[in-house]
Amino acid sequence: MPNGQWAGSDRAARLPADWADRRTEVFRIHGTICHVCGQPGADEIDHIVAGDDHRIEALAPIHGRRTVQRCHVYKSSSEGGRAAQARKPKRRRPPEPHPGLIV
Repeated sequence: MPNGQWAGSDRAARLPADWADRRTEVFRIHGTICHVCGQPGADEIDHIVAGDDHRIEALAPIHGRRTVQRCHVYKSSSEGGRAAQARKPKRRRPPEPHPGLIV
């Protein structure tokens, strides 16, 4: 990636050898309609659910960083933010049971 966001990532290495064929098939099935905003002009393929499920059914077109909509950028950023938040330690201790309810 030109801006270094994926520096050190092994994501491309985890793609199947026939990724180009899968990409073509997804565009053949769905056209260029973005699965996030529903508008035409999608130019990238997205894993609908974050992870490494590369089945055709788990892939859909999405607007990439070269489009005005940039749906893929926003979706990936949101997923990354949620993952980072989940890794953070909680700021509060879990609530203790009310003393009158202890058995």
